[in-house]
Amino acid sequence: PVPIVDTEGTIAFADFIYYPERPYDDAIPYHHARELGITDYRGQIVFEGGNFQTDGQGRCYVTQGLYQENGITAEELDARLRDYLNCQTMVVLQPLKGEGTTHIDMFFKLVSPTRALLGRYAESDDLANAKILEDNLARLMAVDLGGGARLEVIRIPMPPHTPEAGSSEKVWRTYTNSTMVYPVNIWPV
Repeated sequence: PVPIVDTEGTIAFADFIYYPERPYDDAIPYHHARELGITDYRGQIVFEGGNFQTDGQGRCYVTQGLYQENGITAEELDARLRDYLNCQTMVVLQPLKGEGTTHIDMFFKLVSPTRALLGRYAESDDLANAKILEDNLARLMAVDLGGGARLEVIRIPMPPHTPEAGSSEKVWRTYTNSTMVYPVNIWPV
């Protein structure tokens, strides 16, 4: 679920479709809301939390993967995100090439309404994704925060894709897929 404050000023959940083939996982937000005694707003959007970040002020950050996954027009999806999550401005970035989830948290982390981390690949490690992240940087630098203010983007290295021991399959690693529990940022290890 995505915790929200609804129009009544109370805490609620925005609850979207999470892997339709996994109904038990998809049911968790509803049951959790029931246990907490809060409203669960079920929205018709195929949505995984890793492809959404917001500054809490109406700007929402996603990748093109969210649009591809939903099979509706960009205008329809933007309207649903506006209705459920108050996304007044959509900042849509390119997902990493070859990374299966298309999630924004694989290369981007909003750490405050005015500051973000953005990965950087060495061209020698991944030329295609180095270019994608440079294109995303240009898109982020164009975001107007109001009054001419711009997003501060801090670049951090992206680890190379290396296979697990005994496998030839590339493993995608990142330092931006983390959980923020202010003021602590928790990274998986």
